[in-house]
Amino acid sequence: MSKKRRFFNDRSILLTDESLKLANTDKVVGFAALGVFTNDGDNFQSSLSFTYVQLFGDENEWLLMPRMGVTRSLYLKNTHDGRIDYLLNLGRTGIYQWKPWLGFQSFLNFSKMTIGEKGEVLL
Repeated sequence: MSKKRRFFNDRSILLTDESLKLANTDKVVGFAALGVFTNDGDNFQSSLSFTYVQLFGDENEWLLMPRMGVTRSLYLKNTHDGRIDYLLNLGRTGIYQWKPWLGFQSFLNFSKMTIGEKGEVLL
């Protein structure tokens, strides 16, 4: 009789990370130019990510961690006011813990940024 595997069990966990961030910028501009402001980068960011951790092996020596996250940036000032960007992050990490003091890790990451209509015009 085969053992049925469940997505969540005593060797797995789902981690979530939520964050809110307000960025106040003051970049140095070494010249005067029409439409260039020192605080164009002021933005409000909100992000949400999920990481699933699963252990495998007789001694839990294998670990697999897929991850997905999304960040939304809303720009707040000057010509960028109202611009919205999205950043999608996908990743996967695999770890083999050969000895308590020696392990091997591999990972793969993918990121894609989507710039809103207002950002397309400005950038």
